[in-house]
Amino acid sequence: MHIIKNVTAHYPHLDQPYKWSDAQGKTMPCSHKENGAQYDLQWIMSGGEAKQLMAAMEVAYEDKKQDGWPASIEIPFKKQENKTWMHKAMLEASYNGELTNPPKQFDSKNNELPKDFRLTTGSTINVQVSMHPWFVDGKSGVKLRVRQVQVLQYKPEPVRAAFDVVEDGFTMEDVGGSAFTAVSNDAFEAPAVNTAPSDPFADEEPEELEVVEEPKKAVKKSKPAKAEKEAITSVLDDWDD
Repeated sequence: MHIIKNVTAHYPHLDQPYKWSDAQGKTMPCSHKENGAQYDLQWIMSGGEAKQLMAAMEVAYEDKKQDGWPASIEIPFKKQENKTWMHKAMLEASYNGELTNPPKQFDSKNNELPKDFRLTTGSTINVQVSMHPWFVDGKSGVKLRVRQVQVLQYKPEPVRAAFDVVEDGFTMEDVGGSAFTAVSNDAFEAPAVNTAPSDPFADEEPEELEVVEEPKKAVKKSKPAKAEKEAITSVLDDWDD
C-alpha cells in the first residue's frame, strides 16, 4: 500500500460504480455487475509526490518482475502545463461475479463518510492505493487500485440550473428597492492618491507618487568654461564605452 498526500481530486467516481457510455459521450452510473463497471479517481499531484509514487511503483515492479519482463517501467503520469502531474487509479466493481468492497472515504478527522458521499473535483485529498505489477504482450506497468480516500478540504459541488437562459425575462434586478444606481464592474476607479501606510514586510517598495513642482522662472546662465566643457565631454564618452 502507498499513500499519496495533498493531491487535488479530478473527476472522481467513488459514490457508486460508473462506466463509459458511447451514447452519452461521458462516464455514467451503472450497476455493479455491468461489464466495465468500476470506481475510479484521477488526481493532480506535485512533482515531489509524483517522484515518491514512481519510486514506490518501481519497487513493487521489481518485487514481482519475472523472467522475460522488461527491466523497468516507463513513467505513466501525464505532465500538466503548470508542471504538476496527473494519474488515475481504478477498482473493479465486481470480480469473478462477486461484488468488491468500494473504496472507503474519510474526513480529515478520520470519521468514515457515507458510501454514497460524492467527492468533488478540486477537493484536496490523501489517497491510499494498492499496487499490482503486470506484463501483457511485451508491455509492462504497475496498476493502481484506489482503496481509501481522506478528504482534507472539500470543495462544494456547484449548483447548475436545468434550464436555458431566457432573454428579456425576470431577473433579481427587477425587484428594485436599492437606493443606488446600478453600475458596471469597470465603472469604479480607485483614488489616485496612495494613502496606505508603508508595510515593512511587503515584498516590493510602495509606488512613489509623481510630484509636480511649481514652474520656476528661467534664469539665463553663463556659458561653462572650456575646462568644464571638456569634463562633461569626458563623462559622456565614458557612458558610451
